[in-house]
Amino acid sequence: MRKLLENLAYSNTVVAGSAAALALTHSIRFPHIPASYALMVFFATLAAYGYMHLSGSFGGGTKAEHPVLAFTARHSSFLQLISGASALLALGLLVGMHLHSALWLLPALFTSALYPSSRFWRKGLRSFPRLKLPLIAFTWSWVCAFVPLYTADAPFGLILLRSLFVFFWIGSLAIAFDIRDLEFDDSSIQTSAQRGRSDALRLAQLCNLFAFCLLLTEHSLFSSCGSCVLFVVVPGLLTAWGLRRINDRSDPLFISFHMEALPILLAMMIWIVQP
Repeated sequence: MRKLLENLAYSNTVVAGSAAALALTHSIRFPHIPASYALMVFFATLAAYGYMHLSGSFGGGTKAEHPVLAFTARHSSFLQLISGASALLALGLLVGMHLHSALWLLPALFTSALYPSSRFWRKGLRSFPRLKLPLIAFTWSWVCAFVPLYTADAPFGLILLRSLFVFFWIGSLAIAFDIRDLEFDDSSIQTSAQRGRSDALRLAQLCNLFAFCLLLTEHSLFSSCGSCVLFVVVPGLLTAWGLRRINDRSDPLFISFHMEALPILLAMMIWIVQP
């Protein structure tokens, strides 16, 4: 079972599924947001994370023992094939979208392309001090919330609340990955965990709490389902529990699979409570 979980987590399948799940939640409330958008997000995320890992995205001193990079090194040919095919599929789905929506995705595309260090540029965006976490949170928030809602002409308040929710929640989960990478990341990038593990975990809990306050505010203002509160807070509670567990024992697989899969659970909860 552990081997299966490792394959799903370290091959980027779980993170791609989580991104697609967040994007798919908008199709419930706005049916004219095509489900193909979420499918495009899945393949684009699979390609982007594969590209980042194959480029040595944890660069600048990350050691080969890193669980994700070790997996990538062992399966590099397979991951190159999957990442390339996913990029082509995402591009094909993107071409079929409205040009307006496709153009709004360009900031995320450029951010993802410039994020890792590579043979073309020796210092990717993630190598700049304190930039790693905001870049991740921004890209997820932009792709999984702002673009689909904005292009669907959703109310501005809903766009703002959902975009901020994704930013802060993904930020809290990204801190868990900073802790996973603590012994591998170069000290020059100054991740939240490098500035103090305990403080980073407190920041993650604060971001998680703020995120779900935003989500509850959104549902109280824009949803007619009163019982939804019981469902949408479940992933937030599990995030808080997971961060406490990481404080005691930071198992890389727990972070890479269980924590990373929480957006899929949130999508399921939102799907259940929709009238």
